[in-house]
Amino acid sequence: MKNKITILFLIFWSFFFTNCKSLQSLQDEKENYDIIYESKGDINLDGITDLAIISLKSDSEKGIITVFIADSKGNISRKLVNENLTDGFIELYAQLPELEIKNGKLTISYYGGMCLRESRNIIFKFNKELNGLFFQTFITEEHNVCKDNEPTRREITNAELRKIRFTEFKDNLY
Repeated sequence: MKNKITILFLIFWSFFFTNCKSLQSLQDEKENYDIIYESKGDINLDGITDLAIISLKSDSEKGIITVFIADSKGNISRKLVNENLTDGFIELYAQLPELEIKNGKLTISYYGGMCLRESRNIIFKFNKELNGLFFQTFITEEHNVCKDNEPTRREITNAELRKIRFTEFKDNLY
């Protein structure tokens, strides 16, 4: 019984220490950016915290979305950047998206409008076999609150589109 407790303690301690090192490396990386919005979570489901941020571009107010994938040694093993995801929506609504990392998925959410309220959710899922983040689903909803009509919802989940990497994705599906 004592050996089982010792083994469990060692497993817990190594997991805790590994996650602390990755959190420190993510914190160090964040200092290099002018961050507007961030989300932490496990994007590649390896038990280590990863980070997604929206940061300002140096030449404008439009944001860049960057995903940092940490490894067990506390290093940033991958950095995925997409500069195409924020442009169109910011031009329409002067608003940056929100990010969420949950269950191996990165969700980028946009909301905006007065009478005609539009929302978009673009979801990317980590594919372990291809070791990358790929497009999963594109969902839009529109609701005209001034006319009090029912919201309309559209969803794109075509298997061919799921071959698009996060770094290559452009918000032109709508």
